[in-house]
Amino acid sequence: MKAAFLQGIEKIELTDTDKPSPKKGEVLVRVSHVGICGSDIHYFKTGKIGSQVVEFPFILGHEASGWVEEVGEGCKKFKGGEKVFIEPAIPCGKCEWCKSGRENICPEVIFLGTPPVKGALREYMTYPEEALLPLPEEMDLEKAMLMEVLAIGVHSVDLANIQEGEKVAIFGCGPVGLAILLISRIRGAGEIFCSELIPDRRNIAKLLGANYVMDPREVDIVSFIKNHTEGKGVEITFEAAGEQETIDQCFESMKIGGRTVIVGIPEKDKVYFNPEIRRKEPLILHCRRSCQGNRDTERTLTQKEP
Repeated sequence: MKAAFLQGIEKIELTDTDKPSPKKGEVLVRVSHVGICGSDIHYFKTGKIGSQVVEFPFILGHEASGWVEEVGEGCKKFKGGEKVFIEPAIPCGKCEWCKSGRENICPEVIFLGTPPVKGALREYMTYPEEALLPLPEEMDLEKAMLMEVLAIGVHSVDLANIQEGEKVAIFGCGPVGLAILLISRIRGAGEIFCSELIPDRRNIAKLLGANYVMDPREVDIVSFIKNHTEGKGVEITFEAAGEQETIDQCFESMKIGGRTVIVGIPEKDKVYFNPEIRRKEPLILHCRRSCQGNRDTERTLTQKEP
């Protein structure tokens, strides 16, 4: 079979390699679609993200869908031919966090496409049966590939605990920011403000129903939000860009007593919160991927646009 190996910094080669066979409890998946995440770009350009360092050669990719090709001994969930989403996170299932339904912060979690676990950019891969989600027969596998990103949106909005009519500001409209926008609308958010540098992403944010979409190079985002909220700010802000500037803007545009969810992953080792934000007594939350304990991925199948 073919596999895309990251051989070095900014060097990927399509290479012949052995087709795997499923072991006990495993399923052989014929991979259909694989998304390219920001983390994949980090590994491609620098070979690392924080303390996670690639040992070359390595296979990237964790947003994936495919078909069940073969099942190993002891598998009961699948027979073969089914469409599946590949859940990238495999928690230990034994620690206190897993037992309390917070598998996404399991210290022992292994994650597809994250060192040392090789990813999905290959024709075939074996994977634990329990980590595969069956899909409706009519579901397009290209859309299914996006479920991991949408699940992060679901988890982020769950953390924010949006109440109907509350105003929201999203800083950064990449795939995750757009997922947050979509799920916020579904959950009944009021006016939604979006800030994004890239024109195509701003256009998609408009299509997804944002009330105000701005280029931060042309608009003073904080002043705009304050002017449109009687000077109070919004109840909820989402940081989905991973920049110090957008973190600052989240707190500056947030209403007193509001909530902010930090979702973006900064490239820098450290970012800072202005201590003056204590005057607003904000609830500050961090999103770590999506949570299997809350069935975030499965719930993406049931989210309906208003």
